[in-house]
Amino acid sequence: MARTFVTGGTGHIGANLVRALVARGEEVKALVRSPGDRALAGLDVEEVRADLRDVDGLRRAMAGCDRVYHLAALVSLRPGARREMFDVNVLGTKHVMAACLAAGVARVVHCSTFGAVGRSEDGGPSDETCAVNPFDTALDYDLSKVHAELEVHRACAAGLDAVIVNPTGVVGPWDWKPSSVGQTIVDFARRRIPAYVSGAVDLVAMRDVVEGLRLAAERGKTGQRYILSTERITIDALLDELARVTGAPRPRVRLSPRLMVPVAHLSSLVMRTFFPRMPPRFTPGTIALLGDGRCATTQKAQRELGYCPTSVFAALREQYDWFRARDIIR
Repeated sequence: MARTFVTGGTGHIGANLVRALVARGEEVKALVRSPGDRALAGLDVEEVRADLRDVDGLRRAMAGCDRVYHLAALVSLRPGARREMFDVNVLGTKHVMAACLAAGVARVVHCSTFGAVGRSEDGGPSDETCAVNPFDTALDYDLSKVHAELEVHRACAAGLDAVIVNPTGVVGPWDWKPSSVGQTIVDFARRRIPAYVSGAVDLVAMRDVVEGLRLAAERGKTGQRYILSTERITIDALLDELARVTGAPRPRVRLSPRLMVPVAHLSSLVMRTFFPRMPPRFTPGTIALLGDGRCATTQKAQRELGYCPTSVFAALREQYDWFRARDIIR
């Protein structure tokens, strides 16, 4: 029986991955902030408390584990969260990789983000070779994950067998927080979205992320990264599907990303000045992403891992049904 250690086991991806590992018969240890988290309720999982700043504590927690999935990360749009994101996403990754080396872990899978992949020079879909321009990064979170990947590569140079996966926006169940995509579904169903910004996004079904993580662990090449995406969808098509799934009317007011960018700058200034602890609804970076045209290709993951994307709309329905089952949406 394989022994697996998962950081961020109570997060959106973590809760789904842990369930899949347990279903496969693996013995799972999950790093949690506090025992008894509802995300892992009812699962045969050993919950472990350890600090990402404590390499020795992490090493002891990983002792005897064959694989480590490093999912723990802080996602935030708050300007005041930059230091914390660096501590968790960059230094935390550095410490996890050091602990994996010290514990003799056979294989590590680091979960990054498509935001750590840059724009292709020819304007086509971005693949794993595209580097991020740090002077043109839309989100602080993405930049933190770029630096986190560097820590993984440093660990590989020191002898660690690690691979990286880069999911796009994730859609699927067990979304307790909820995620940004999940909050959009909830707000849409509650008829709290009076207007929307046009554009397109790359999304990935949760089942595809979980399968991609497994395939990366089994077939990924050391030091390589693999983009995990299902399909690129326009915001209009996404809203049409949400209207069909929820029964709520789609918003009629359609805004241009170009016109919304100055509004977002003003809104960010107000939030940063008067409400620094409150997460903003949108930022210039999130608006810019809708209209920048950058899209993902999963050809490398399909070719080297056997990755096979499924359906975002099926995952959307599954996430909505999960919210309904828990009265998050009534």
